[in-house]
Amino acid sequence: MADLIPELDQLETAADPQQHLETILGMARKLAETDIATAIDLCEKVIAVQSSNQQLQGQLTECFHLQGTLFLNKADYSAALVSFSRAKIINEALDNSLGAANELCFIGISQAYAGLYSDALVNLRAALSVFEEHGDQVMIANSLNSIGHTYVLLDEFDKALPYLIKSVAIARETGNKKSLATALDSLCHAYLGLADLDQALSCGLESVAVARASEALLREAEHLLGVGLVYRARGELAEAETCFQQSLALARKYGFRLAESLALRTLGATRRHQGRLPEALSLLQEALAILQEIGAKQRAYECLEDLAAICKQAGDFEAALNYYEQFHLAKDAIFNDQADFRLKSLEIAYEVEQTKKEKEIYNLRNVALQREIDERIKAQSAAELLAITDPLTGLFNRRHLLYLAERELAQAIRYKRPLSFVIFDIDFFKRVNDNYGHAAGDKVLTVVSSHVRSGLRESDVVGRYGGEEFVILLPQTSLQAAREMAERVRKIVASVRVPVENDEISVTISAGISGLRAPGKNDRLDQLLDWADRALYEAKEAGRNNTVVYEPPA
Repeated sequence: MADLIPELDQLETAADPQQHLETILGMARKLAETDIATAIDLCEKVIAVQSSNQQLQGQLTECFHLQGTLFLNKADYSAALVSFSRAKIINEALDNSLGAANELCFIGISQAYAGLYSDALVNLRAALSVFEEHGDQVMIANSLNSIGHTYVLLDEFDKALPYLIKSVAIARETGNKKSLATALDSLCHAYLGLADLDQALSCGLESVAVARASEALLREAEHLLGVGLVYRARGELAEAETCFQQSLALARKYGFRLAESLALRTLGATRRHQGRLPEALSLLQEALAILQEIGAKQRAYECLEDLAAICKQAGDFEAALNYYEQFHLAKDAIFNDQADFRLKSLEIAYEVEQTKKEKEIYNLRNVALQREIDERIKAQSAAELLAITDPLTGLFNRRHLLYLAERELAQAIRYKRPLSFVIFDIDFFKRVNDNYGHAAGDKVLTVVSSHVRSGLRESDVVGRYGGEEFVILLPQTSLQAAREMAERVRKIVASVRVPVENDEISVTISAGISGLRAPGKNDRLDQLLDWADRALYEAKEAGRNNTVVYEPPA
């Protein structure tokens, strides 16, 4: 933590506090499994800075959510509840119903792991309703998995199945690998609970394969344990041992402390069933040390019970008594935590309700004023929109396009990112005007603009540069990627047919591409546009309907 303090202290005085804040949060995310305590400290420091700086408060929800997941990782479910609830309250105040539902889902997950299953199911189903209302398939899959997994924790495996099967199906449809791997792992445990070992093994193996293919190393380590448990239930002990050892090796290699403790505990349980009690004792003691180190109280309490049982089985009754005493003390603490957890749940629910009521009162009192403000905002927005857009095509006009280009260029140079430009125009456009009239020419410009815009990413910027000439600005895009994009747009335009009276007009475009010579190189905007214009000229000379990349001098 000490070597991060200078970074944290610079947050309030940094030239770009938002960028600096993201850097610190990035550190916290990287430490989420390897050093939870430091990651939590980072979040708390960032939250303190955000709260005192009005310009940074927009990131509070993200920070509270990350803090909540960190507390989940250390099995501190009460603290996780508070963090997720704070994020939910902010989303409620901002009228972000999807964001609030996402936090409600995590509140439900926290409650499920804390043993408050009925509360968890109520909140998870409420979140699911919001996601279904918005048609957010990824979040629907995740919430269905959370409901199913809660039933797995309750050992109600038959109730879990329909939720988990549907979650897997939606995850497959959306292509979300993270959701698919997680849902398959939950389904593996449900089938294992129902003693359908063939189905359990199939789901477990696929969950590991999906996690491995998407380089989700922590999930791979966790899901290997599920597969090992299935092999153990099938009596295939060599295969089970391989899975447990692979999980342990992954966890140790990448510093996943909680996953390491789970692998050690699972191996310890296996050794106990094999009658290899000294090995089982050693593995579980190592697991307990990790759990106590990272502050995972609930999992440590479960591990103490296992240790007491092993010592009793080995005939070491003094050690068994010692572990049982620690276990009961931990059990009482967990019981108190659950009571505190339920109280906090009620307090936070009341706080959320109060926030809603205060907001409703505020809205009622200010409805007339708000209407006036809305009308002014609409008028101002309309005026601003007219000032920056081309009236024919709806794209940015030349003045605003150059303004955005200068801004992106400065960012690219500062952060040493690639940046590319594409200049294109419509081939033989004069013939369109001569043969069909200027109204038809305007229609072609409008239709082409619409199709070009549909072929770009949200981060890309396109504007009308003049006449039939357009510029596309491609942030964080190499020349090769820019060429691929320009080719895609060129083919889209070539396939377009513009209906005019009793005829159809088809057109093609030629494009010239330029980009920063090297990340961070101080190329000027006029240079980049000139290079793209030269490449466009070459494309025209080469027969039109193609793209050319300008190769600048080194």
